[in-house]
Amino acid sequence: MKRGSVTEKQRKCALLLAAGQHSYREIGQMIGAHYNSISSWARDAQIQDLVTKFQSGIENKLEQMSIEATRRKHDRLIVQAVEKLETMLTSKSTRRQLEAIKVLLTYGQLPESSQGEQPQGPQEGQFSPLRLDPELRSRLRVKQS
Repeated sequence: MKRGSVTEKQRKCALLLAAGQHSYREIGQMIGAHYNSISSWARDAQIQDLVTKFQSGIENKLEQMSIEATRRKHDRLIVQAVEKLETMLTSKSTRRQLEAIKVLLTYGQLPESSQGEQPQGPQEGQFSPLRLDPELRSRLRVKQS
């Protein structure tokens, strides 16, 4: 095959090969080509490059979807944690209020705060800034006098 002359059938073939879900016969039936053609295309360097490119795109998309799903799950948990901290802060128990304040001071320094270094967490001495979406951040923000 000449360089730069990949047909639409060959592109579809490369995409299906990248997915790794079908045999050459199945791919041939799907795109209207003989399975021997699929076999020879699969050995072609241009098609192999396309397959690699498509596989990379598929991996990136799966990674993005996984990150987004995890972020959505953690957003729900953060909302619950903020609501619990708000309940603790308005508790009648001074001890519960102090526990909530300690958590907020230890882990809750917001990124836009520029007063020196961020506080360190009690374990491993690593920073643990609380990252919130703007709506949650505004709920935690203390009015400055």
